[in-house]
Amino acid sequence: MAWNDLNQGAGGSIEYYNLTSPNRMVIQYSGVPQYGGGGSPLTGQIILYENGNIETHTTSVLSDGSPQTCGVEDATGTFGTAAPGRNSVSWGATNESWLFAPEAATVSWTPSGTLE
Repeated sequence: MAWNDLNQGAGGSIEYYNLTSPNRMVIQYSGVPQYGGGGSPLTGQIILYENGNIETHTTSVLSDGSPQTCGVEDATGTFGTAAPGRNSVSWGATNESWLFAPEAATVSWTPSGTLE
């Protein structure tokens, strides 16, 4: 997914839900524009797995020439990784997915709050 600021107030929707068996959280973006009107609206999903794996599924994101990233980082922002060719460069994608799998992880998460 494009690591850019998204503007749901300008359209589209962001939904999330928990699949209880297996325990996975899915965040779904449907036609959500980027702030500033650049690029195309983002459509895709992020899936958080119970074992710490993270998948991104991009149905559609086009480039406006500005840099964007498809990757993950830790809570402190000190460690991260990006998909090849997707780190702070101009790119677009259609029907693309990436799996980010930590070597070893102890992961816990609890969905809370609401997306606006």
